[in-house]
Amino acid sequence: MAPARPPAFAHVRMRPHRGYGFTLVELLITVTVLAVLMALAAPSFSDFFEKARLRGAVDDIVALMNRARAEAVKRDRNVAVSLGGTSAAWCVGANAAADPGANAMAGAAVACDCTNGGQCLIGGERLVVAAGDRFRGVSLDTTAGTLVFDRKLGTLQNIVVGAAITASSESGRYALQFQVQPLGHVRVCIPAGNASFGGYPSC
Repeated sequence: MAPARPPAFAHVRMRPHRGYGFTLVELLITVTVLAVLMALAAPSFSDFFEKARLRGAVDDIVALMNRARAEAVKRDRNVAVSLGGTSAAWCVGANAAADPGANAMAGAAVACDCTNGGQCLIGGERLVVAAGDRFRGVSLDTTAGTLVFDRKLGTLQNIVVGAAITASSESGRYALQFQVQPLGHVRVCIPAGNASFGGYPSC
């Protein structure tokens, strides 16, 4: 009777099993590298969000002004755009002239208090842009007072010399100025002495 043959796997050498995952040393190295990368990236992220908040505030204010100008022509009513609050807790609101009485012309557009929830209305809709979490750290020069868009052509009725409003970022490194032209157009530019960004031209 022939001797029994050993199983095919009898001569297979078993390799030592190595567990999967990180060793403690590898984990510490990974955490250290990530910490260094995050420390290097933190200023860039902060700078990015600072510019984004400033751009967002200016975009919203310019959009409000463009809307006010369009509503003045559409409704045949002068529309006033008023700045209020403080440089840190600022607001901008639009207010249309009152409807005319019988056989009378439309009334004058009057300034509104954008800090008052019952003011700054056009056709019953409240049009206000205000400082808040979205624009955290953005300050606004509110000394420009009130601008009035004409009901016929949408031009700037009360032509103010240097009708320009400046918004600044939290650090003061970035600033944007929007200049309201006599024809009613709004131009956005970077004031002298501030860092350039976003492709905006210099003032």
